[in-house]
Parts: sequence; structure tokens; C-alpha cells
Amino acid sequence: GFYAMLGWKPLIKLIFKKIKDKPPDIDFGEIRSGEKAAYVESDRVQYNCNPGFVLEGSEWITCSGQKWTPPPKCLGKSRPPAIENGDIITLSKKQYKAGSSVQFKCQKYYSLEGDNRTFCDNGTWTKAPVCLGKNKGSAYIICMSEFRISFKEIHCCRLFVLSDFLFH
Repeated sequence: GFYAMLGWKPLIKLIFKKIKDKPPDIDFGEIRSGEKAAYVESDRVQYNCNPGFVLEGSEWITCSGQKWTPPPKCLGKSRPPAIENGDIITLSKKQYKAGSSVQFKCQKYYSLEGDNRTFCDNGTWTKAPVCLGKNKGSAYIICMSEFRISFKEIHCCRLFVLSDFLFH
């Protein structure tokens, strides 16, 4: 070519290949800077997360070998709900990504009402279960004889349990 005719040899020959793939989208975040129509080797883009989410991983990714380095994730900052008389039995985390779940278990003498899992959905949690005390079941005391108030004697009353709870 032209270089051979003049006797020049280029010291560095740069080849820029356009990359067809744009940087990956991330859930609950977006590209903050570096976005453009076409990308080449060594291009970088920066991500940030939507309000209520925190970035996990590097905020910058680089085009290397016609691929992008792995993008960060945006994790919800909200903690899973606590339930009265119950505990979370899955491992606790600092942040939860979309789709994460936690599992609940009620304390002794309480029964679970509702799904035992709650899920992180776009930074909020689905409805948590409730732990009902077994002593809050439907129970009625029906007296079979007249009730006499006396320090020596209280006539027998029968306990009828009209639910599936047991009393201790």
C-alpha cells in the first residue's frame, strides 16, 4: 500500500471494531455516564441505582474483548418485615435484591397464618404472615351447673374448644 511505496512502516496499527452489544441493563438502575450509540474496545460506562436501592459491585464496567465486564446490581435497602411472636429463619442480609425472600417461623405456642415467605418486590416486601397465639383461638366455657361463689367450692365448668388449637 501507500506505506510501502514511501518506505514507511507504521509503528502502531490501531484497529477499532465497533461492538454491536450495548452495555447490559440492570434492574432498578441505569447508565449514568458514558452512554453512546456505538462502543469500542476499552469504552467504559457508569451505573447508578434508583432511589431506595444501593449499588453492589463496581459502578463502572469496561468493554474488553468485545464483551462487557460484569455489571453491578442494585439491591433494595429495605429490611424484611418483623412479625410479632415470630422469627425469620433464613440467613439475614444487609441488602436484598429483587426476588429475594425470607422465611418465617412462629415461636412456641403460636401458629402461622398466611404464607411463611415474603418476597422483595421492587424495594417493598409482600405481605408477611401473622403468628396467632393458640390461646386466642375460639374457646368457650359452658357451665354445666350453677356457679357458686365460695372459697371452698367452685362447681365444675366444662371447657369446649371450638377450634383446632390446643390449650396448655
